[in-house]
Amino acid sequence: MSELQMCPMCGKQHNVVYGDNWETIYCCSSRSFNVNDRLFDIVDDLTKERWLNAIYNYIYLYPYKIKNGRNCYWKFFYEETDKSPEDDYKVNLFHLMKQYPYQVIDRIDRSLLNISKMCPALSDTFSINDFSCEKSRLLYCESKDRRGELISIFSILKKQDYIEVVISKQDDNSIYRLTFNGWQHIAKLKQEKNIERQGFIAMSFDKEVEYIQDIFKQAIRITGYEPQIIKDKEHNNYIMPEIFYEIEKSKFVVVDITKQNYGAYYEAGYAQALGKEVIVCCKKEVFDNPDTKPHFDIAQKSMILWKDEQDLLNRLVRRIEATVK
Repeated sequence: MSELQMCPMCGKQHNVVYGDNWETIYCCSSRSFNVNDRLFDIVDDLTKERWLNAIYNYIYLYPYKIKNGRNCYWKFFYEETDKSPEDDYKVNLFHLMKQYPYQVIDRIDRSLLNISKMCPALSDTFSINDFSCEKSRLLYCESKDRRGELISIFSILKKQDYIEVVISKQDDNSIYRLTFNGWQHIAKLKQEKNIERQGFIAMSFDKEVEYIQDIFKQAIRITGYEPQIIKDKEHNNYIMPEIFYEIEKSKFVVVDITKQNYGAYYEAGYAQALGKEVIVCCKKEVFDNPDTKPHFDIAQKSMILWKDEQDLLNRLVRRIEATVK
């Protein structure tokens, strides 16, 4: 079943297809996306705007994944108790909002980064009008007076010498471009953000321990990070450079040694050499058994020895929150 309905993203009339607990919204300019059909029922206007800003920025960066030759659009929901998602295409806004730029300085920095993504060349120019309608969400506008917010953001960027007027026009329609100082600040921000809110998972891909991988993903999401495991990444390159790249941009690495895996040991050592936090986990009965106990070198490291799945989840969440800064 489908019908024309006002899109919560841009406010225009678009086709909406109703499914089982989901609405697929075909927004022509911000790409299609799925939301839980009751997502915005019980939140205030400001919260709704912030959620939509987060959704727009997410789908702007990650429009879709491809699985079995089909486009799989992101599905957004909100769940504080963090029930484990049924698939890798669901995004819990509860975790996404932990990364939201609530402070003005953070909003200005993120806005500048998004402008540079829209205008990557030195000669590229832009105006306030380029960020009208739903694209104002790239600058995290939250109030009903979006035009007023955009004017304020541009004024701050200009005073900080991050942007300059190329062609002066009336009614705040001047043409701008990024300054050298702006590009310097963008480079600094990118360097700082090169380490993403991501946790890398190093472990065996054996079906026998797949449940551990699911718990790792859940714990990483609970703490406000995105899990990354190399088997889930789409790429056309040799695998080791991809592993190194993902470890380098991750904040920390979670390693399972319940199931012995030399690759996981290697990845943990690489992360340790880079100064990353490395959290090692092992099932207690495996660690206590002389026949299955991990190698001496890694067995000396402080690790999470867990008894059951809930114990692993609780301990891993506490360890990430206590050690990852």
